[in-house]
Amino acid sequence: MPAFTKSRQAALAALLLLISTLLVYWPVRHFEFIDYDDSDYVSQNKVVLRGLSWEGLRWAFVRGHAANWHPFTWLSHMLDVQLFGLNAGRHHLVNVLFHSANVVLLFLMLRKLTGAIWRSAFVAGLFALHPLHVESVAWIAERKDVLSTFFFLSTIWAYVKYVEKRQLQSRKFTVIWYFVGLGLFACGLMSKPMLVTLPFVLLLLDFWPLRRLRNDGWLVRSGMGGLLLEKAPFFALAIASSVITLLAQTRAGAATSFENLPLGTRLMSATMAYCGYIAKMFWPDPLAVFYPYRQDWTLTHVLLAVGCLLVMSVVSIFLAKRRPYLFVGWFWYLGMLVPVIGLVQVGAQAMADRYTYLPSVGIFIAGIWGAHELTAKWRYANVAWAAIGCVALVACAAVTARQLAYWKNTEELCRHALQVTQENFPAHAALGAYLLEHGRIEEAKHELAETIRLNPQHASAHYLLGGELARERKFQEAREHLDDAIRAHPTFVEAYLELADIANAQGQAERGFDYALKALAFAPHSPDAHFSAGASLLLQQKFSDALPHYEVALREKPDFTEAELDWGKALLQLGRPEEAETHLLRASELQPTNLEPHRFLAEVYARENRGREQVRQYEQMLRLAPEWPEVLNNLAWLLATHPDAQLRNGPRAVKLSQQACASTGQTNYLFLSTLAAAYAEAGSFGEAVATQQEVCKLAEASGGKSPTEMFRKRLELYLSEKPFHKPK
Repeated sequence: MPAFTKSRQAALAALLLLISTLLVYWPVRHFEFIDYDDSDYVSQNKVVLRGLSWEGLRWAFVRGHAANWHPFTWLSHMLDVQLFGLNAGRHHLVNVLFHSANVVLLFLMLRKLTGAIWRSAFVAGLFALHPLHVESVAWIAERKDVLSTFFFLSTIWAYVKYVEKRQLQSRKFTVIWYFVGLGLFACGLMSKPMLVTLPFVLLLLDFWPLRRLRNDGWLVRSGMGGLLLEKAPFFALAIASSVITLLAQTRAGAATSFENLPLGTRLMSATMAYCGYIAKMFWPDPLAVFYPYRQDWTLTHVLLAVGCLLVMSVVSIFLAKRRPYLFVGWFWYLGMLVPVIGLVQVGAQAMADRYTYLPSVGIFIAGIWGAHELTAKWRYANVAWAAIGCVALVACAAVTARQLAYWKNTEELCRHALQVTQENFPAHAALGAYLLEHGRIEEAKHELAETIRLNPQHASAHYLLGGELARERKFQEAREHLDDAIRAHPTFVEAYLELADIANAQGQAERGFDYALKALAFAPHSPDAHFSAGASLLLQQKFSDALPHYEVALREKPDFTEAELDWGKALLQLGRPEEAETHLLRASELQPTNLEPHRFLAEVYARENRGREQVRQYEQMLRLAPEWPEVLNNLAWLLATHPDAQLRNGPRAVKLSQQACASTGQTNYLFLSTLAAAYAEAGSFGEAVATQQEVCKLAEASGGKSPTEMFRKRLELYLSEKPFHKPK
């Protein structure tokens, strides 16, 4: 077949792969963030939410956040926020674009390596449309999968170019392509450290299809030393990445100890996972976002799984000379899963669909090339395999579309996981958190309680349930759950702060301050912890001691409205109204709909005799809360009694005061006293006298002495048809 025809076939195949991938995954543009890692990676990550910045760049490379060190992944999320804000659909589409690029790269790479167009296209098609890969593409937090794979495939492409140039003895370009490949590998490791197995994959490709190794029978016996030396820089990067990742996971407490999960149990689970992934490749149902760790496998199950793995390994080695693709594909699969198979257990999952994203390529290669060879002599083999391939890919696309629909929001995803798995406490926990955030309190409490039943040590479930019980003022139950959260996770800063809030609400500010100090011991720069400490000191009237905590809180979190507000309140109590005004104004700018800053600004202006500014604050409060009785009364009092005649407005004062009195059933003598003053200012002295007489009766009935005398003096003033004005 002429070369140009093959080129056109390859271009057509690439185009079909690209279009089909985009069509299947296009619905993600309407999907939400998932409340299971997406918040940690994007939607609630304070550094990522600032977009690209020098501070974010330093954080990405220096900090091992989320129990991993993958700075390129963090930078990609920051770029998304910079470009799209928190438009979840756009973040999803970036994942889809990377996946689409990976599909085309995989096809082009296999075609370049093997020269086989449609076998390469079939492998790429399975990679594009297999339901097992939905998790990697539809989950924003799994950007690390699609991004690292992009660098993985780019590294192999550069490596193949290096081998070509070396065979042509082009020394200059040989070196360039080698270091391009090494640089791309470093980028891949900084996207997801699972790529540490890539040097072994390069050795497999050296065996087939690059055929840089001579093979005699079962085992490779010659040429290995030079190729290992050639890969030494790649192995060095892989080792460095492994060490950094282990340190990050250990520091975050994410790695499960051998005491909690013995080596024997890990080996058993790893064996079952290897076979389980293969089973899901051929029959991808059911699929779930989380598969609970199981320890109920029988010895028969394990022995059968071990036997299958051994038979496949021996057969692939035995047939390595005649069918090298089988050897390469099988050990590609086995080797690439090693970092995530559970020997180093991170998290509570037994398996995860996302772990198959790259390893499955090995099985696809072995299966497609094997099927092609077995049927090569069939009369209508090409037609048969074209039909089979189309049916298989259409079936994959249909199942993928169905599985993709579960990822549109957290509730759909978790409820599906609960339907297809048993005792899935992470799904219960994520669903509970989602329902809580959306105000479905009773449903949320049920899910969180179920999480705790299945896993009594689940710190987050205890914390969320404790927080909700605290909001319901069931403080004793709340404290019990928060204490359990801290027992399970002794450095749980948020749980300490929730306990501090409970203590403050119960009038135990000293105890609240102790909890805040414990939080600060684990998070000395936490703005929330410093705010909590300041709030406790404010309640103890230790205003000067509270100020440094508010200062730190605002330095760490400049848009912290509550800290600005409390700082202003503390300064007001210390008799420093001018300084208080600055912070209260800033608080009102940060949250224009928050009534509290306006209330205290009105107090500042009252102390400084700035009546017009005081009126302006009350007016703003009434725009936000038109029926707030206290504000109606205070503004009416100001308009009726202020010493500045230009500020007084009797008719409006009457209207406001009548509204305030009506809302309290005409029983609040202080509000009625304001109404009497408003009547007097408006010149309605008959109503003023009658109202003030009622005030005196109610005041006497309440047992007050001093207010009664004051009210009688005002009554005398109204009887002489004179309004009451405050002295200048």
